[in-house]
Amino acid sequence: MRVVPDDVPPSDPAADRLTFTSAGIAQAYAGAQSCANLRLAGHLTGPTGDDALWDALWGGRQVHVRDYF
Repeated sequence: MRVVPDDVPPSDPAADRLTFTSAGIAQAYAGAQSCANLRLAGHLTGPTGDDALWDALWGGRQVHVRDYF
């Protein structure tokens, strides 16, 4: 795993690997969001083939805000 700041582009955009933003990896590790939700929010890019594996490894109770004021 290689961690870089959010404003640094990947060295090879065509690389066949998952790329998390710092916020994305924090949410995934905490089990707060699934890979699908991280992709929708722009915190995860790359191939989708291993998303189910990452969700199973880091999965927890996802956090969702359902109310608004």
